[in-house]
Amino acid sequence: MSRFRVIGFAVGSSFLVFAILLAVGSPAQMSGFVAKPLLQSTLEGDENVDGRQPRRVSAGEAWHNPRGAIHELRNVGDTPVRVVNTLVVDKGKPRMQPAPQQ
Repeated sequence: MSRFRVIGFAVGSSFLVFAILLAVGSPAQMSGFVAKPLLQSTLEGDENVDGRQPRRVSAGEAWHNPRGAIHELRNVGDTPVRVVNTLVVDKGKPRMQPAPQQ
């Protein structure tokens, strides 16, 4: 199971909220498809990103998911993945939305 811990939080304006989360994913764990705008930096491990631009992300790399784009993460290594997510969301809205059923 993923563990999330808020390590920072700031209100940028009346429209945007910035949240910085430390996330840990176990080997073979999948996030499920979600939509959230984020910049993710991978600290440890390897993961596949399935979405608009499928790719593999390893320690030391970062990627961006634009607002409304659906993605899923999967730990493809033998060790936990540790990432830092920076989210920019509309004030009063949830940090993430489940992907619409297709």
